[in-house]
Amino acid sequence: MYINDLPKSSAFYTLLHADDTYLCLSHKNLDNLQHTVNAELIKADNWLRSNELSSNYSKSTFVLTKSLKNDSNLSKTRSFKIKIDGSCFQRKACAKYFGVLIDSWLDWSSYAQYIKSKLVRGAYLFYKFRSVVSVDVLKMLYLSLVHCHLNYCIVSWGTATNSVLQLLEVVHNNILRTITYNNFRCHITPLYKSLNILKLHNIYN
Repeated sequence: MYINDLPKSSAFYTLLHADDTYLCLSHKNLDNLQHTVNAELIKADNWLRSNELSSNYSKSTFVLTKSLKNDSNLSKTRSFKIKIDGSCFQRKACAKYFGVLIDSWLDWSSYAQYIKSKLVRGAYLFYKFRSVVSVDVLKMLYLSLVHCHLNYCIVSWGTATNSVLQLLEVVHNNILRTITYNNFRCHITPLYKSLNILKLHNIYN
């Protein structure tokens, strides 16, 4: 499809997936970044117009990522704006792309909370079904309700700090204790071995 030419129309690092488009630029200077983004956005828009395509800019959002070690320009970021054709992009603290939440600090805490909420909702099912199905069935349930979320895009968010990953490890461990009828103070490593299930850091590695 000719839409694949879009990445060549501007200096943006561009990812295309179905009707979603991800544009990325970086710069050490915040003012220069704002100027460059708005200028390159015009180039991308001109490409769309010349190919008789359009984008709904009212639904477009942006995330301004920054280092946790350097927040000296934090006050300047409040005036950072991206706009085209009179439409201002909505700024968000985090945005979802390919099902992954990317937050402004790139510490993956928002995505960890998102995964945790899914695991907690699924955890009750293990308690509900463990008395009526075999361990093998519970492991199949584990793969469909737990492992799929922990494994998805872990090559990206698996680099999060231990404090962030701990949120998921606690829920993950408790699910295994529920499957095996163990109390929540029992040592967890033997359970992983007996069920042949990987710990979170092993899934990443």
